[in-house]
Amino acid sequence: MSMCKQRYLENMAFRKPTWQTTNHSVHTTSDKAVDGKTDDLGYSHCTMTEDQPHAIWSVNLTQMVTIDHIVLYFRTDNIKWPDRSSTLSSLPLGFSLYISTSILMTQESAVLCYHDTHYTPDTIPEAVNISCPFTGHYVTYIVHRSSQSPPGYSKYAIAALCEVEVYGCPVRVANNTECHNSCPFNCHECHHGTGICKRCKYGYGGQHCEDKKSPFGEIVLP
Repeated sequence: MSMCKQRYLENMAFRKPTWQTTNHSVHTTSDKAVDGKTDDLGYSHCTMTEDQPHAIWSVNLTQMVTIDHIVLYFRTDNIKWPDRSSTLSSLPLGFSLYISTSILMTQESAVLCYHDTHYTPDTIPEAVNISCPFTGHYVTYIVHRSSQSPPGYSKYAIAALCEVEVYGCPVRVANNTECHNSCPFNCHECHHGTGICKRCKYGYGGQHCEDKKSPFGEIVLP
């Protein structure tokens, strides 16, 4: 569970650096999703990528953050969902949210916060509130499409986000009991107060040094 108490929570993504795989136009750049505007979910107020098999959007929180929850506002063109005159509700289906300590998402630096497996075009809300009790430096939104994508999914992967709010507490208050996790047993050095390991002991890997590795560096499966 999150170690942040309500009085410490703030939107740590607001006006932070962002990136996405492609830009649909000059009006739909990645920074549109962190400008704090949620009253208009139309095209020019949202980020949008081009049609691709994969769409990725990411925000750099600029510091280690203990996250409590994340709110995603999808592009609706201000049409209430579900509305069969709109195909936009098929775009986010199957999305994943990752939290990572590095811009390079590896097994050691990233953790899956959420993967949608149950929403349909008729049930996905215009905004979703996702509990995400992890600590990280980056939040990444990914949509994938293939010939095996379920019925109702959009043909192509498109990131169409109007706002991404990442609520949590910065590590600068991690010495308070409201925001503190102990260092894993197999860790040499942790990011202060977060329980996220900078350097695991030899033979171990993973965000919490929970994965035992072979001498050649591969993860040893149980």
